[in-house]
Amino acid sequence: MRSKGFTLVEILIVMLIITVVISLTVLSVTSTGRDGQLDEESRRIEGLVGLLHERALWRAAISV
Repeated sequence: MRSKGFTLVEILIVMLIITVVISLTVLSVTSTGRDGQLDEESRRIEGLVGLLHERALWRAAISV
């Protein structure tokens, strides 16, 4: 019987993909007025990843 939820490996792979995408985005943006907008979006993405991480941990704790 397989439990519901994500494995640690799946979560780490998703976090790695997000990190690569963010890194590529940061490297592709030149130092123009868009830097402030990029900082804001990266903070939003970082918050979303943190929220998803907490939710995964919470779901794992409930299913134990």
